[in-house]
Amino acid sequence: MTTTNLHGSFVGIIHPNPVCSIYLSLSPSISPSAYDSYIKDEALIENQSGNRIKICRFDRGGEFTSERLSKHQDLKGTRREYTVHDSPPQNGVSERGMRTRAERARALLIASGLPRFLWEEAMKHSAWLQDRTPHRALNGKTPYEKGNKRKPNLAGIQEFGAAAHVKDLTAGKLDAQVTKGRFVGYKRLHVLLA
Repeated sequence: MTTTNLHGSFVGIIHPNPVCSIYLSLSPSISPSAYDSYIKDEALIENQSGNRIKICRFDRGGEFTSERLSKHQDLKGTRREYTVHDSPPQNGVSERGMRTRAERARALLIASGLPRFLWEEAMKHSAWLQDRTPHRALNGKTPYEKGNKRKPNLAGIQEFGAAAHVKDLTAGKLDAQVTKGRFVGYKRLHVLLA
């Protein structure tokens, strides 16, 4: 059974790298094409880290096999690698990363008692936590620290699904000034209003 998120998306894509985890959710009707997503991510990586994408590995799922993307990668000098169809072990890092995030997201949703349609928020929060967790491959540093050259500030970290109060910017003088909600992650929309 497929469960859509708040925005009607139902597919998640993780772009793992040593510095951060980029999480995208796609929907055929709402999201940009895989090509547009790739171009946007490529610009983010090049502009923020100063690094170039040298090799891309795809699973022959179809979304990243367009002629347009191939031509773009050829012009940039990016090498493409394709795994054998239906062979997740060949794409081990991405598959394992997605599995780990999905397991964490499931645990976050169950522990918080929040509904399943918040799976994308739980996945994003899982990636946020992973980027601030020390890794052996980074000699005990966090991906956030590696990318930003400073330790992450975890003061005031909130538990996923915790009760939250949000200032209501549209409230009149005699109206309640806050609305009760639940914390569902950092960046963008922080709280789900009840």
